Amino acid sequence: SGISSLFGAALLMIHSERQDIMRGGPWKMVALWATIMIGVGLISGGDVSWQAHLGGFLSGVFLYYQMQRGRLRIQ
Repeated sequence: SGISSLFGAALLMIHSERQDIMRGGPWKMVALWATIMIGVGLISGGDVSWQAHLGGFLSGVFLYYQMQRGRLRIQ
């Protein structure tokens, strides 16, 4: 889940640096990743904690978004 969190934040960082890569924003990729994690969970039969990976990813997206808005600062 920690790596998924970093991936979510990195996805938004890449988008903020190079907006021409992902036209329309990063939200399509966020939805794709969420779908992949749910699919992995369904296919694995419960062997993979897809909820933790999805939660980590969404927390990375949320925290980075809050930092960009100036609502969260890390010192």
